[in-house]
Amino acid sequence: MMKKAIPWIRQGSLRNKLFSASMICLLIPTLITLSATHVWTRDEMREQAESNADEQLKLVEGHVSNLLSYMLHISNYIIVEPNMNTILKQQAAGKTYTGENSEYREFEDRNEITSQIDNISIIGEKTYVTILLPNGRHFTNYPIDEYDPSQMLELPWFKELDQLTGMVKPIGLNQNRLPSSMKRRQDEIKSAWRER
Repeated sequence: MMKKAIPWIRQGSLRNKLFSASMICLLIPTLITLSATHVWTRDEMREQAESNADEQLKLVEGHVSNLLSYMLHISNYIIVEPNMNTILKQQAAGKTYTGENSEYREFEDRNEITSQIDNISIIGEKTYVTILLPNGRHFTNYPIDEYDPSQMLELPWFKELDQLTGMVKPIGLNQNRLPSSMKRRQDEIKSAWRER
């Protein structure tokens, strides 16, 4: 093709020669510019994507760090708050309410713990707090008709917690047994992780 084009340019009129020269002058720089731009753009897009991913990972890391810090704050508050600690120790020991106003005193203790838990979760994000005592008594800041925490005592992994040592035993939650509102929040966090 090139051999046919060269004689055409040499033998052609001035108009054909000018047209061919202008096409060559336009096409060659355009092709060079397009190929160089393609390479630079690809590299720039890769750098931008890596930069965005790093920023999003830092945001997620900060969010997770804040969540863990908040959970630790709640746990420490439950352990350190003297009135709450006293009631929980009495409840764990199997305190029974007898005598005059026994129902009222039991309600008052339960209300004290529940209001303390509610006050903790008001500070930050909406948090579902469950305190399970070894004797099966429990305190929550959510209605137990959504999720009864005493059902956790029947789960196979819960028995393994007896092997742990220390004052407070961590409790994991089985995702399939969470209230629907808690599942939605967990799904939102998972989707945020995937998007970032």
